[in-house]
Amino acid sequence: MSKTDLKTFKAKWREQLFKDTKLKPSTFKLGYYLVDFCTLPESGRKYKAQGKVYVWPSQKTLAEGTNLSFATVSTGIARLIRRGHLVRVSRGNQEKGSSKYRLLMPRRAHMKSR
Repeated sequence: MSKTDLKTFKAKWREQLFKDTKLKPSTFKLGYYLVDFCTLPESGRKYKAQGKVYVWPSQKTLAEGTNLSFATVSTGIARLIRRGHLVRVSRGNQEKGSSKYRLLMPRRAHMKSR
């Protein structure tokens, strides 16, 4: 996937967040920032190799980048997973590093109430 394709993906993913009226403003803000990480070179290489879009920023990075608390970021990630916007592929910790997430799209489940 080229950088242009990843930018298109990013715009569509943000649009799906916007259309999900069940998201709290802080979760929308988190998701809006989270998708920025898909245009990093390593994400592009992983997409080219696997055909899926992955991101792996730390929760600390997300909290600092969004000016949200660590607890709000943790809750927001869980909400994005529950609402079907992303899936946690691997769970990080201090020894293994950051959690890895796969961004899901297109998302048709946003019409469901959860």
